[in-house]
Amino acid sequence: MARGLSTPMLVILTGVIGGALTHGLVGLFLGPVVLSVFYELVVAWTRLGVPTDPSGGP
Repeated sequence: MARGLSTPMLVILTGVIGGALTHGLVGLFLGPVVLSVFYELVVAWTRLGVPTDPSGGP
């Protein structure tokens, strides 16, 4: 599941456990996918305001 992703294993494990508890067998596979996509979107959103140039100029 984590092959090629920068998503931490704890986020994927939480998705597996939470998905399995809430939606059964389908949630076992769908939970980590949804949670990891949400995690990557939040990380990208928080890095959006960080300038790449340390001087702050264009």
